[in-house]
Amino acid sequence: YFVVLDVIASVSRPSIRVLRVCDNSNETSVAAMYEAEINCYTSSAVDDTSKLLGASLLQSFPSGASTLVIGLFTQYASPKSRVCTIGLSSIDASMNSASCSPTTILPWRATIPNSLSCPNSCTISSPGAIEIPSNSANADILSSSDTYTSSLAFNYESLALLFIAFTNTSGAFIQESNIITTSSIPTLTWSVPGPVTRLTWTSGQNYVYAITSTSVVQVPIEQCSTFTDCLSCAANVNPLCGWCTVEQKCSRRSQCQNSNVSSRWVQGNTSQCPSSSSVTPTTFTLERPTNITLTISSGLPSPLTGESFLYLLSTGNGVPISVPCSQVNQTTFTYNITGAISQLNTPKLVVNIGFGSSLLNIAFATGRLTTYNCAAATSCSSCLQTDGVCGWCNVEKRCTAVNSSCSNVISVNPAGGQTYLDVCPSLLNGSYLLPVAVTRLLVLSTKNLPPMLPEYQYTCSLQLPSTVISLPTIYTSNTSISCLYTAAQISIPVGTSAMVANISLIWTNSGTVMYPIDPLGVIQVTLYSCSAFSVTSCTSCLA
Repeated sequence: YFVVLDVIASVSRPSIRVLRVCDNSNETSVAAMYEAEINCYTSSAVDDTSKLLGASLLQSFPSGASTLVIGLFTQYASPKSRVCTIGLSSIDASMNSASCSPTTILPWRATIPNSLSCPNSCTISSPGAIEIPSNSANADILSSSDTYTSSLAFNYESLALLFIAFTNTSGAFIQESNIITTSSIPTLTWSVPGPVTRLTWTSGQNYVYAITSTSVVQVPIEQCSTFTDCLSCAANVNPLCGWCTVEQKCSRRSQCQNSNVSSRWVQGNTSQCPSSSSVTPTTFTLERPTNITLTISSGLPSPLTGESFLYLLSTGNGVPISVPCSQVNQTTFTYNITGAISQLNTPKLVVNIGFGSSLLNIAFATGRLTTYNCAAATSCSSCLQTDGVCGWCNVEKRCTAVNSSCSNVISVNPAGGQTYLDVCPSLLNGSYLLPVAVTRLLVLSTKNLPPMLPEYQYTCSLQLPSTVISLPTIYTSNTSISCLYTAAQISIPVGTSAMVANISLIWTNSGTVMYPIDPLGVIQVTLYSCSAFSVTSCTSCLA
């Protein structure tokens, strides 16, 4: 087969001529030749206003079709460029037709010979010619304001790609299209620094190179990785990109494992994207466990042999936790996540839940679930920041689900605007000055502080750089408590006039349980020694 691009001065319709030459078995002589002219129309009416801009021949066209001839035309009357295609199988069928009577005189033939007979494969003994219209719908590809400068077509991963360079009043551009057999051609467009005189591509490369008068521009064939979710990936116009559901990435089909299995590679149809329509219930409390039901609205991939779907619980930190699930029906699955939540050891956490292949730890069709693990809270403030689910046992100093049995439970009513600050015993933010070598009471500001009982005591803990000193306390009210220290207990290094230390308030249960009262900020004490200041007057001493 030969493709000849003819621009014949005697007619207004340049043409693509396809010549089929049949040789004998020894390839020493030509047994027959037949020609076909291809034009950019699909009906019986011949379009005499088309001007051929460029043409390409693609070998091994995908999906089992034969070699494809591609023509890019523009109209004289309204210069709107369009692309037309015809498979070589259609050309062969026309050439091999049992009954043909050509009615169009081809430009290079003055008359139609009376003796012209229809060829049967390669058995004819004389040349002949017929005219064949395009077997695809006319597809507009450039507007009347665009000026064509170059084109390139090639096969790439089972697709026929067409790149067209053009200019208009806005600048110079390159447009990528997937050549298809409908009037709709999805396109991508790139801006380039100047009119492109040539487009080139090397087999196996992921880029097309555009040559201008001043530069060479590298144009990516696809940019699938820029899409991060199924909806945007499946809706994008690049024919190479699709959403790999199990691996949760936008990629070419060749980069997605088992992409030929149903719903594992989604392209063009966003309704096939895996999505979770509901998570029931929307909250989970470890102390009162229940199964979680996830309903998939669409897009559940078909499992492979030996593959199962797991529940994946992901907090966004580290590897997701996998949990086996039970399938209720085709779209509904249930999970027991008690063990998974206990591993998280966090009082309140909003997690993503979704399906994941047993072969990969990547979740898809995710929903959101708020989980509570009251026992993980170690302070009143962390316990009561759980939307009213957990309560603080003020005697035992532990967190548990509300309505559980414990002594003097503290809880909040979020609906009424109440927070942990309103009820939790707290040590308020403050800075204090203490002279050393002087016995004195240090009064600390508190909030909601329960009174001391014989079995429950408070201790002030002073954290010095090299040691920790425990000081007895005197309970004043729920808003203040005094720490008692003596001159012999505290000292600062010789030659040092001041030293900063942190202080905390510790609740103790007969010495067996030690619990720090929640500090609201940083509480610091500045220890100072008046005698260490090198002063010689009253004024400098008081300063």
